[in-house]
Amino acid sequence: GTLATNSVDSAELIDGAIDTSHLASGVGGKVLQCLHYSSTSSTSSTNNTVVIGTVSITKISSTSKLLITAVAYLGQKTTGNNTDGANPTLTLANGATEILKFYHADVPMWRTDAQYHGEYDTHPYFGSLLYSVAAGSHSIYLKLASTGDGVWVNRSAGASTGFGATGLTVMEIEV
Repeated sequence: GTLATNSVDSAELIDGAIDTSHLASGVGGKVLQCLHYSSTSSTSSTNNTVVIGTVSITKISSTSKLLITAVAYLGQKTTGNNTDGANPTLTLANGATEILKFYHADVPMWRTDAQYHGEYDTHPYFGSLLYSVAAGSHSIYLKLASTGDGVWVNRSAGASTGFGATGLTVMEIEV
């Protein structure tokens, strides 16, 4: 193809030739700050809600957004045949306000049959969102709730050591 009139290719640009004043509106966002929590520690939930990760952030810019990503490794708490799991729910919250429910099982999480060694499995669950929120300080929580047989975080019923790492990353993005 042919370059359009008055266009410039990369060979003709020098370092610093293009800055934000030369970009179209809405182009050229940047990461203002990035905070991360991770853990390989094991904890569990049975008929309750537990916080499995927290990141506290104070926004630098009133016009920025928060890019939030989370991962949790879950394993069942029981080792019996044909148990119905825990019906877990994973949520992201800003303080007491739920902002994303990224895993919820209205049906059992999994069924175990000891001959297949399902009690040794952990399963990763991921969630992310771009979140518009007012300036100021915010505590972002990754929460796990469960009913029934209960779930482990970062391990399974059949293994006493960790098989995953829970992580929560919050980036302030200028858009």
